[in-house]
Amino acid sequence: NGEEVITLLKKNCFDVVLMDLEMPVMHGFEAMKRIRDGAAGDENRKIIIHAMSAHVMQTTIEKCISEGFNGYITKPVDLKKLSAIL
Repeated sequence: NGEEVITLLKKNCFDVVLMDLEMPVMHGFEAMKRIRDGAAGDENRKIIIHAMSAHVMQTTIEKCISEGFNGYITKPVDLKKLSAIL
């Protein structure tokens, strides 16, 4: 859930976050916005966050990018695309 993402970022050092859009408790958009606002610490405000979802509509991808995600990857995950992101 999105709250756990924020908690983990506060306690650990990560290079990239792969954020599912549809999670219980706090969805991916809200979690990403809170991270960008500093809820996971100032050092994580600009962490690379890629949205993950089974939705492949261009409007969903564009919304993710316009709202603050660094990129978007569809599920099931294509390992070549994931490797390129990382």
